[in-house]
Amino acid sequence: MYTRFSKTGILIVYAFFFSDCALYFATKVPPQNLKFGIEQKKTEPDRKSILFLGDSITHGAVSSNYVDFVRKDPKLSSYLVLNEGINSRLTYQLLPLLEDVVELQPEMIFILIGTNDLISTLGEEQFNRYKKLWKLTERPNRDTYQKNLGQILDTLQKRTKAKIVLISVPPLGEDPNSNPYQVSKDYASIDHKIAEERKISIIPLFEILEKGLSASGRSPRASYTGNYGIMYWAIFQYYNFFRTWDGIADSNGFEFLTDSIHLNDKGGKILSDLIIKEIASKEFKTKE
Repeated sequence: MYTRFSKTGILIVYAFFFSDCALYFATKVPPQNLKFGIEQKKTEPDRKSILFLGDSITHGAVSSNYVDFVRKDPKLSSYLVLNEGINSRLTYQLLPLLEDVVELQPEMIFILIGTNDLISTLGEEQFNRYKKLWKLTERPNRDTYQKNLGQILDTLQKRTKAKIVLISVPPLGEDPNSNPYQVSKDYASIDHKIAEERKISIIPLFEILEKGLSASGRSPRASYTGNYGIMYWAIFQYYNFFRTWDGIADSNGFEFLTDSIHLNDKGGKILSDLIIKEIASKEFKTKE
């Protein structure tokens, strides 16, 4: 009896320990972030920087880290590649960062934001989660998304010389017949509209992944259900069982996503390759 109780107790302790470890790594702020870049510029004022603004997809701690893929490219070794992605951010949470971005004056800025904005519109439970987390004073919708994103881009265009590149939101789930997928498609179209109005480059991530899904032949397609358990289980497997993001995605029935929201390494590599190509095409020719 004592032995059985001891073994059970040990298992419970291990479960809590490994869960805490996974949570720590999943929520840890990227070390080479915006604040780091500002401090680094003081000692290396001539070093060029590339800034990534976004949410957990950019943070890369609960899924593939596409920013790390970019950072590891040998051609970019002399550049300061900064990851300013934080879990659960909406466009609202980028607005207070703009003064710091202006202070940094990076050569290029990549923006991937909007997944949490659109999730917050899918139901009362989703909205209340973000309202509680961020103390939102208004209900997000496609108009607030368009307004906030426009304000972000307008400020950066007016007050920096950076080459700005918008990235369209990825699909939410992979079932094209599901409502969440269609909402994400609508938000991706907003991204294109805003980029076109401001003559800003855009990486069509949604559209490229959508083509990839059609070509994959995967059936049935897994959809977004609002169940966060699948995300937490994916995180636990990655940090404690050392499973790959691609392996986790496959187990969950996804081609490019791990949990219906975040990119696996297959999706992350597609995005990082597009970004590296975009950087090479611009050659850091900033606005005069």
